[in-house]
Amino acid sequence: MIAPTAPMARALRALAVGAVVTTVAVLAHVLGHGTPPPVVALVPVVAVVAAVALAMSGRRWSFGALVLGVGTAQVAVHGLSVYLTGDAHVSVAMIAAHVVATLVSCLLLSAGESLWWRLWRWMTRALTRLTLVVPPSLRRLPGYGVTSRIVPVGWHADVLPTRGPPSFV
Repeated sequence: MIAPTAPMARALRALAVGAVVTTVAVLAHVLGHGTPPPVVALVPVVAVVAAVALAMSGRRWSFGALVLGVGTAQVAVHGLSVYLTGDAHVSVAMIAAHVVATLVSCLLLSAGESLWWRLWRWMTRALTRLTLVVPPSLRRLPGYGVTSRIVPVGWHADVLPTRGPPSFV
């Protein structure tokens, strides 16, 4: 079972957070009567948000850390949208849309975070119980180590072979 703090799990979680946060920020900007930035301009935003999420994902996220990270992403997407489209006005509707989007994103990410850790705990317990049920003889498959090796029929361990590569010892 992959741990939630394993590199692959952290990367997947960070990429998902980057995509969700950026998408919700753009939707909030559009709902606040703003013009959406070009999709090509959003790729670096997703990458930066994902990088920040990756740096934060070594442990479980608190709600305050989520609000700080998502709020920063909302401000960045708003600034990028204003810069690229030339809509320099800020209205109450725009601010309200970004604040609501920040809170909704944080609630969704917090629920997803709880689900992620709960699923990991459940799977860990289930796999632990499963290994306790398996008989000890089946837990470890026999390996071919130094003590057990396949020997041809008629082979005597005390007789050294006369053929083979030269010995440099």
